[in-house]
Amino acid sequence: MPSTDLLGSYFDFWVSNMGTNVLETNTKPDNFNLLSFLATVQHLQIQFLPLAWDVGRGLVGIGGTSRIHQALMDINTSFAFKTFHKRHIPEERVFRSLTTEITVLSQPFVREHPNISQLQGISWDISPDDDKPWPVLVFEKSHLGDLYHFVQHSGKNMSLEERLGLCSDIGNAIMDMHANYIVHGDIKPENVLVFRDKSGKYRARLIDFGYSSRYAHDAQQLELPRSRPWNAPENEGHMPMWTPAEAVKSDLFCLGMVYFWLLFEPHLRVMARPGQNIQKSIQDFYTTDYRVRSYIAQRLCDQSSESASIALQAALCYHIGFGVRRNEAKVKELLDQSKRTMEAIDNMIAHSDIVYDIFETTTASRLSRMGISLGSSFAHIYLAQGRLDQAEKSLLQEKMDLKSTYGTNHTLFSIISDGLSGLFDLQGRWEEAEELEVQVMETSKMKLGEDHPNTLTSMANLASTYENQGRWEEAEKLEVQVMGTSRMKLGEDHPDTLTSIANLAMTYRNQGRWEEAEKLQVQVMETSKMKLGEDHPNTLTSMANLASIYGKQGRWEEAEELEVQVMETSKLKLGEDHPLTLTIMANLAMTYSDQGRWEEAEKLEVQVMETRKMKLGEDHPDTLTIMANLASTYKNQGRWDEAEKLEVQVMETRKMKVSGNVNGSYGDMEVRVHA
Repeated sequence: MPSTDLLGSYFDFWVSNMGTNVLETNTKPDNFNLLSFLATVQHLQIQFLPLAWDVGRGLVGIGGTSRIHQALMDINTSFAFKTFHKRHIPEERVFRSLTTEITVLSQPFVREHPNISQLQGISWDISPDDDKPWPVLVFEKSHLGDLYHFVQHSGKNMSLEERLGLCSDIGNAIMDMHANYIVHGDIKPENVLVFRDKSGKYRARLIDFGYSSRYAHDAQQLELPRSRPWNAPENEGHMPMWTPAEAVKSDLFCLGMVYFWLLFEPHLRVMARPGQNIQKSIQDFYTTDYRVRSYIAQRLCDQSSESASIALQAALCYHIGFGVRRNEAKVKELLDQSKRTMEAIDNMIAHSDIVYDIFETTTASRLSRMGISLGSSFAHIYLAQGRLDQAEKSLLQEKMDLKSTYGTNHTLFSIISDGLSGLFDLQGRWEEAEELEVQVMETSKMKLGEDHPNTLTSMANLASTYENQGRWEEAEKLEVQVMGTSRMKLGEDHPDTLTSIANLAMTYRNQGRWEEAEKLQVQVMETSKMKLGEDHPNTLTSMANLASIYGKQGRWEEAEELEVQVMETSKLKLGEDHPLTLTIMANLAMTYSDQGRWEEAEKLEVQVMETRKMKLGEDHPDTLTIMANLASTYKNQGRWDEAEKLEVQVMETRKMKVSGNVNGSYGDMEVRVHA
């Protein structure tokens, strides 16, 4: 009976070649690579999340091995994404650090530790230079940021008692790690995130375990980074390797430095610069960027000669079209190499139609309750990187291969169809998107039932496509059904229910049914305030949506009042260059424009445009949208030459990046569900 793990046997093969302790530092350089990392992820049962990481998102903290970035999902929710310095670090070292970190974070005592940041899953960072996928560790984002920046800004007036509380939290995490034979290795304020608990107290959670080690014996050699001024004096000389006892002492020295700085910082000068099973895995991989699948298949094929199990996994890729085109000749060749038959492949995929359900996994359920929506459309990432055409070709080929292997009613076929519909939606190809979304919805109804969360999501996506075509009645019918079922199944105040209510509210707004739209949106806003807090991104988004309803009625003063409030809160909590803050500023600028207040609108639009150019690049879709808005403001002031210059730049860039007319506007910051 073959292994039912994609790369599962590779984990055994890899461990057998490097020793049982994956945190040992004396292994061969080629032992750590993408396949060994994926095998470890599966062995530790960490979920691959269908989230897109965008380099334009704000920086949260800087660790010894990586950078922590913040990113929005559906505008209204945030993650912390941990990426690695790929260009300056050998690939083996990157994957060694990644493997170390996920291994530490998967220890039983770590998984639910109140003072250690919890790993939510694995996402992907696709290099725009060579399409190479790099793993990204996904954490819940702290809206208060890392300890260093928090103390320097919003937390600078903390009381001594509050500072002592944070010290206690950090010490609690380190004490428990040491009790379990784990050294952190890089303790500093940038590697501590600050949160508020339900009572309003500040809480600290430790992050960045890239230099951590769980030592097996006292003679083991450990590597520690040098993070001035927090590191021990001994780390200033030529001492590249440490014994566990020495590393523990180094941790305690760093901890003492953090304590000293945190408690006496108001009186000190600034000391440092902020410086499975196969079905499950395959479904996870099909919900992410197509280039991840391509690279995994490539590496499996490249290393197929290393073991029979790797050759068998590569054969599976060619049989179903996972990251490569279906090729039965290659399947036979690889099966011969692995000394297996087609029966092995058949056994591996016999139960691969287990329903993909991100809502019923432990991680996803927790994220959903936090107001975080998971989605599988990477269309905006492809557009930003100029990869729409290639993405469409790849997804169409995968769709054809899956149809040949499984038929049109299979879960994987629906996942790929959903990804394609996102591409078509972005390009305004509504009829093609609708055809796919209807098929996905009907399949979901047949396999799961009309009240299943996946079915409701597919209905919401189809409703959004109807909206884009101005088919308000059809959209409304679906959204009313989604809202009613969500209320009954999840409750009135569940984040998914609130999203469905917000969607219906915006449909009413687009029909000119102002009173109904306002009533629903006020409900969403008030519930979000009560459940999530007034400064939560979901709450801020609901306020912005309500402002847009006011704006459509010409109630400019009420719209402006809300937008100013949202903008100021977002600046304070998330930062002036955060994507949500910039979106709110763009909305407020449009409110000014609607009132003929061109100079105020121009000032905001210029600020948003310059920040987006710096953070995202001049050809990013968000940058192009605000440039188009600014051009309109120039025209309204009679500044025709400036307007024309911007419009030509936008038009030429869009032509170059995508065939067809892709329009966008930040005037309506609607909460839409994307599956």
